[in-house]
Amino acid sequence: SVTVFVAANGATPRLEISPPTVNFGLVDILSAPALATVDLMNSGDGMLQINQITELKANTDININTYPSLQLAPGQSTSMGVSYHPSDAGTDKEKIKISSNDPVNGAQTVTIKGSTADPNIEAPATVDFGTTDVGTPVTKSLTLSNTGTGTLQITGIYFTNSTPTFSVVKTFLGDLPPGSSVGVEVKYSPDDYTQDVASLEILSNDPDEPSCVVSLSGLPGVPEIIIDPLAIDFGSVDVSGPSPTREVEITNAGTGRLDLQALALQGSLAFSYIPPQIFSLYPGDSETVEV
Repeated sequence: SVTVFVAANGATPRLEISPPTVNFGLVDILSAPALATVDLMNSGDGMLQINQITELKANTDININTYPSLQLAPGQSTSMGVSYHPSDAGTDKEKIKISSNDPVNGAQTVTIKGSTADPNIEAPATVDFGTTDVGTPVTKSLTLSNTGTGTLQITGIYFTNSTPTFSVVKTFLGDLPPGSSVGVEVKYSPDDYTQDVASLEILSNDPDEPSCVVSLSGLPGVPEIIIDPLAIDFGSVDVSGPSPTREVEITNAGTGRLDLQALALQGSLAFSYIPPQIFSLYPGDSETVEV
């Protein structure tokens, strides 16, 4: 008699996934969804059956946008498309479990992760308009910068604690790409002799500072007239002799422009004066009047 031993190996599927991890890096909230592809291949010699694909964390910012074929012959490949569209600040992570009839790795996991590209607003904390004359406006530019990695969306600029002496003459509403800046112009027009303050609020999508407040201040210039001397004694003067003259110095010792509106002599007609050439004196300036 003859004995024959027969041995055989069954056809075995093998699921290979590439890449096992997808890192989208930084993605802007305002941009279109970021896309990536995960390749699935049957490297075995048997028919591969994909039984189930499950998003384990159910992260709504990470999604499967195209599903792979569920049956793969030996050597055949398919692909799965994934997308990332962050809805808020921070980091997102998802794990996608792929179950198949692979006898060795029947359940494999693909890790998907990404982070939000956050904008960051930079603006001056305070703006001092210094001292200016009443009725003489001063305009300054406030630079708003985006020093973050995502698009900065400025949605509002307005006064929260204002006086009529401050006004925005050039505003900005819209998007600032990373690394860019824009100027907002504010005018200060003092109308009295008291100090003025205001607060300018800037609203944006900066996750750490959605409301940025800039403090504004300005000081009206206050003129101060000094007359020297305050009294003049001509002494005895010969009626038929030459007319003596004396000088009166008018000085502005204040911080604002001094406007001389009128000069007049009161009393005896024996006195006269030569009108000054300058009727506006800036701080520290003087003018002499001959009497």
